[in-house]
Amino acid sequence: MRTWLRTHPLTTAMIALAVYFAIFVVRGLASDNAFGNDEDAHANVIDLSQILLEIVLAGSVIGFILWLGWGREARVTAPLHWGGLWYVLPPALITLMLLGFGILAATETGLPDTFTLNYVIGILFLTALVGIFE
Repeated sequence: MRTWLRTHPLTTAMIALAVYFAIFVVRGLASDNAFGNDEDAHANVIDLSQILLEIVLAGSVIGFILWLGWGREARVTAPLHWGGLWYVLPPALITLMLLGFGILAATETGLPDTFTLNYVIGILFLTALVGIFE
């Protein structure tokens, strides 16, 4: 099976994408709060209850890549080229700038009780997880 998955990378990626998508969607659709039925949810609340699932899924993506032997091609095990880190700087600065604007906007209207250091760390951690799935 591993040989077939290695020789059909597009199909393998689509299967993995479908599985991960199903894991996220089924959990959300099965919830009573799906489709906007959660009256307690608002723009300043991020549901961090899913973070453990996201960490496990991110780890499984990396494990799957290594199991298929695609570590070098996916740049997981490739040597680090410090010159390439300059490509990360603009998106990181934009993300930090947006986070800063969000904090400034929240301080003008008064910080909600949910806006804590853990909240900010959670936002940054979820943002980092996006890179793994991308």
